[in-house]
Amino acid sequence: MPIYHNIKTIFVRVPKTASMSIAEKFNTLDVLKRYHDRDYSMEPTNILAIHENIKDMRDRVNINSFGDYRKVAFVRNPWDWLVSYYSYYKKTDIRKVGVLIDGQYIFGDDAINKIGVQVAEKRNLRNRSFSDFLSIIEDESEIYDKEKNLNQIDHPYQPQYKYLVNEEDQIIVDFIGKYENIQSDWTLLCEYLQLNKQQFRTLSLPHHNKSNHDDYRTYYDDNDAERVCNIYKKDIELFDYSF
Repeated sequence: MPIYHNIKTIFVRVPKTASMSIAEKFNTLDVLKRYHDRDYSMEPTNILAIHENIKDMRDRVNINSFGDYRKVAFVRNPWDWLVSYYSYYKKTDIRKVGVLIDGQYIFGDDAINKIGVQVAEKRNLRNRSFSDFLSIIEDESEIYDKEKNLNQIDHPYQPQYKYLVNEEDQIIVDFIGKYENIQSDWTLLCEYLQLNKQQFRTLSLPHHNKSNHDDYRTYYDDNDAERVCNIYKKDIELFDYSF
């Protein structure tokens, strides 16, 4: 889990929001803090964490740590978010890139068997149009409101707010940055976490694993844009997004 004891931070890794880059930076800052304070009682965090929601993380950590640590996350415009997902899976062979499960990458047919053929089919987009991709999500979307605790492996396209809420659908994350403002919001986050350059060598945030695609609006006609609006209405309202 991406829990950083030395900087007292819990990072909720919403997929496709530069979460790997942020997790790597948090890991570096956590180690530097440990070195600076000469406090070796805490073990560094393993950054190979799955995309867990805040409820799962709360239930798996010490209750005092959960209460005392700052909970942070980033979100992304749903229309752009889906184009990023589509572009990634359009060129991805799960057998070759592997699937991250419980901190370990699994490759080949084992990856398909582990996540299940049905789930693998949701990610096999090499011969599907973007509109077909939205249909896959649309077919699954009925479960999004009914189920309170969906995991990312089985439901990769669940709304982003699901990662950040408790059982009553109340957001229990302290800081939510936006992917669109990632550099400026990263600076605000460092200030919020009281991380400063006097104590750390560098706070700049690199961006790894970035998908390349055209402006997300070019992927949509009016009907498809409306479909996303209907499926991700709560994300759009909570995080103040528009097409």
